[in-house]
Amino acid sequence: MAEAIGEKIARAVGELAEHGLAVNVEGKGEGRVYRIRGEGCRLTVEVGRRGLSLGFTLDRQEASPELTYHVDTDLYDISDQKQQWFAVEIEDEIASFLGALEGGQVRVSRRPGKAVIVFPRGGGYTRVERGRILTSEKHYERLEDAERGDSFQPLLA
Repeated sequence: MAEAIGEKIARAVGELAEHGLAVNVEGKGEGRVYRIRGEGCRLTVEVGRRGLSLGFTLDRQEASPELTYHVDTDLYDISDQKQQWFAVEIEDEIASFLGALEGGQVRVSRRPGKAVIVFPRGGGYTRVERGRILTSEKHYERLEDAERGDSFQPLLA
């Protein structure tokens, strides 16, 4: 039997709590909002009948700007059986990001005026980079390529 939407996320959030991150859960039943805080980051994960979302914020440190990364089901109505495939894909992506964070695979680089995170995604690595004005996202096959030009460390040890 297939898992209900949100169960993978709930397990991943539980692992973050075991890792020592502060987790606050709001709501009951079908709708939940997880507010998670760790050293250097904040996350909001929403699970509901109408959608799923992850909002990750790399907190400011020294001269680096704040960086955000967001994933959601957009306008897809995931309560509609025809859209369940998309809900499963987004849940997998959110749970994967949370697992990578807990496992020390979300890596961060900070320089004055620049913040960058690299994390595993889809068989490769995603680099999210905050520039002076815009944030960019790019996919790489190899970790070495995703981290080129910056010095990275795990966000959570």
